[in-house]
Amino acid sequence: MTTYHCPQDGTRSPISALTWCCPVCRGPWDLDFRAAPGLTPHVLPGRANSLWRYEEILPLAAPEVSLGEGRTPLVPLTDTVSAKLDYLMPTLSFKDRGAVMLAELARRLAPDRVVADSSGNAGTSIAAYCARAALPCTVYVPEGTSPKKTEQIRAHGAVLVAVPGGREATALAARAAADEPGVFYASHVFNPYFLHGTKT
Repeated sequence: MTTYHCPQDGTRSPISALTWCCPVCRGPWDLDFRAAPGLTPHVLPGRANSLWRYEEILPLAAPEVSLGEGRTPLVPLTDTVSAKLDYLMPTLSFKDRGAVMLAELARRLAPDRVVADSSGNAGTSIAAYCARAALPCTVYVPEGTSPKKTEQIRAHGAVLVAVPGGREATALAARAAADEPGVFYASHVFNPYFLHGTKT
């Protein structure tokens, strides 16, 4: 299986260890991953109409938690500028591209629970994909988070924890929970699987 490595000090960790950051410097992980050859524009037309049509460049393939993410329209605005309409994703955000990768990885690792922190969109997305994967999920949010976002998170079955203070206090509370045994931290900042999803 692919492994995590720290770009700052070279520390490595198996992904199965559920370590959410480098234990030496507490920085975010990078991923030892090389894209498989073979992805060319000529092979794309016959592929599934989803994010997974790019499987050669993704560190996980053959997902079980997909909600039909990806392949949103690209609409020309001018001769040189186009808009990618990712508000048409399952939870109305581009963050579904990364959340599906995190939920699929968590499903394969089978943690006791998944923890995330967010001010809205990422939490909604992680909650939705964890529900699809039948994983218990807790989402930490700042206490002033929009009620519409907190309703969405709860609607997907996640436990919602409102943290006094701002975004940084929320992240610290989630990271403390992520340090507990058996917890997968679905971090859209610290986990490189999220970034590999959003690159699509």
